[in-house]
Formats: sequence, structure tokens, C-alpha cells
Amino acid sequence: MNLGTKKHEKLTERALKFDDIGCFALTELGHGSNAKGIETTATYDSATNEFIIHTPNDMAMKWWIGASAELANYSAVWA
Repeated sequence: MNLGTKKHEKLTERALKFDDIGCFALTELGHGSNAKGIETTATYDSATNEFIIHTPNDMAMKWWIGASAELANYSAVWA
């Protein structure tokens, strides 16, 4: 809360009310939490202002993401 700006206030309020819950998606099935070995890529598409997440094979699937299935509506994806 001390490092944000006015534009972050709405996000902070939502998080404090548990309207938004995040999870961290680092681990891949074939690489565990070896960040240097992950295969997932994220490419920014300026036409849509979105990131395209690409998982090239089954071993690159994100795995063991705590809280993702039942709680989280945001995810920080390591790619």
C-alpha cells in the first residue's frame, strides 16, 4: 500500500475485501520450479493490449498452482 499510487487504490481495496485473489504460476510439469528450464512463453500483442500465453507441449503445462482452481481470479504467470 505504501508503494502504490492513486491508480492502485481500487486494486488494493478489492484485494483487502478478497474480491480479487491471486496465484503464482511458475511450476511446470516437466521442470518443477526450475525457472531457467520453463518452456511457456508470453508474447505481448499490442493490437489487443493482451499477452498471448503459449504452452508448447504437455510437459510445459503449469502445475501445482496453489489456489488457482477454486479461489484465484488473477494469476502471475512465469513465462
